[in-house]
Amino acid sequence: MDEIKLWALAGERAVPVQPAVGIDSEERLEEILVQNPHMLIPGLTLVGRQTATDGGPLDLLGVDSDGRLVLFELKRGNLSRDAVAQIIDYASDLTSMGIDALADRIAAQSGTGGIDQIENFHEWHNENYSETGASEDDRLDASKLLPLRLFLVGLGVDERTERMVNFLADSGVDISLLTFQGFARGDELFLARQMRVETEDKPVSRPSRNSPSSAEIEEMLLRRAKENGVSDLLESVRAMFRENWNNSREAPGSLGFSISLPAVGVSTRHAYGRIAPSGNDSSITIMFYGRSVELCSEQFKPLLDEIPYRTSPYDRKDNPLEYPQPEIHFPVNEAEWAAHKDKLIALTRAVYAAYQTLQNAEPHERFFRITENRGLNINEVIKPALDMFRENWRNPNESNHRLGLELKHASGSDAARAYARIGPEGTAGSMEMVFYRSSVELCREQFAPLLNEIRYQTWPRNRKDNPLEDPQPEIQFLVNAAEWAAHKDKLSALTRAVYEAYQARYS
Repeated sequence: MDEIKLWALAGERAVPVQPAVGIDSEERLEEILVQNPHMLIPGLTLVGRQTATDGGPLDLLGVDSDGRLVLFELKRGNLSRDAVAQIIDYASDLTSMGIDALADRIAAQSGTGGIDQIENFHEWHNENYSETGASEDDRLDASKLLPLRLFLVGLGVDERTERMVNFLADSGVDISLLTFQGFARGDELFLARQMRVETEDKPVSRPSRNSPSSAEIEEMLLRRAKENGVSDLLESVRAMFRENWNNSREAPGSLGFSISLPAVGVSTRHAYGRIAPSGNDSSITIMFYGRSVELCSEQFKPLLDEIPYRTSPYDRKDNPLEYPQPEIHFPVNEAEWAAHKDKLIALTRAVYAAYQTLQNAEPHERFFRITENRGLNINEVIKPALDMFRENWRNPNESNHRLGLELKHASGSDAARAYARIGPEGTAGSMEMVFYRSSVELCREQFAPLLNEIRYQTWPRNRKDNPLEDPQPEIQFLVNAAEWAAHKDKLSALTRAVYEAYQARYS
């Protein structure tokens, strides 16, 4: 990076300001930028910090003034080629998961680390970035969030990394280098920002092309179906969903027609299926998302022996009905549709019936049903854990959360704050017992020995090595039925200790 020099002007005299040794750590730089997002790009709103991806936690996730998603990878020193690989890894994962899953991820992981809570990312984005404001018909689709903007942020950059970024930018990737240099004068610290946006008069960061409208995307899908000779087949499959999923909504996207239903228990919508012409051949792909498979795994089972299918992720072909369920894709041509349409129609009806049962259930019953779908015996694990909190926290306030059942203390000036959550974990047959940071702050000493005895993870994930240092992360104990039986007395003692510390502080 070109050296930046700074002078303080005292009349006609220029006094050099000395470069600082550097910002103390990557974490401090991140904290400064979280509190001052305008230092990154004007009009930026941060929506995620240490957002989980398959490649690891993404440092910062934001939305720019046009409503597009922006990724930031931070380094406390010079940016290297590893940082380029990391941000491409994060971007590919977020792009591949689909808009509904991405919106769920952002909402679920907001509200920590100085990031405001977003209950419903679809509605939040429409309210802030739609020309017409929030509307049920103003669908959040890929054209409003993508393509992603990528920023590598550090205190310098080596020549190899700059060359790689220039190559990616010239190839159409919207990627930029953003570097800061620190200067000190007495007790004052100054930061100078340099945006690496030009190399040989070519922009490193390119403006996005005009995104196609929903009508244009639908026209493209219909044209592809006509070219492949499957227009009638496509309409037959679309009709199957329309006739059997009464309150579904169909939205065209780059991967096909996404079919969504209102999310169980909340106002947003989730995609439950998708249909699209299959490449250049004469078939249509009928895809069911994991949440549909989870609702009706028994009904899917016989069809997997009769109809050719694939899964996404691809490596789940051998265990498509185990939690977490993958997408299941049925590619069918005219002959296969004629042979199997009655079975596929029965399957769509079964998914919708199971969805309706879940939608109409009482909140706690809905929570128990979802838990059972994910391989947890509620009588062995979930109900005893819930009874433990009810007994030790003197009947806490309970509310539904998209990730489980949230528990709040019922008295004191801090009663509205959530202190714990229980719900199914990502591994089949395990429960996630989450103590929010407010609980950890109250009882660090009581948590310490349990971290050596019970499986756990933290949120943010990178706090696993220092979960009891300020600021406290969430601590998430992961227990299956055998582990609950082995550790329930210790967990019960911990919940009592948290409640007693809470009462001592607030009563």
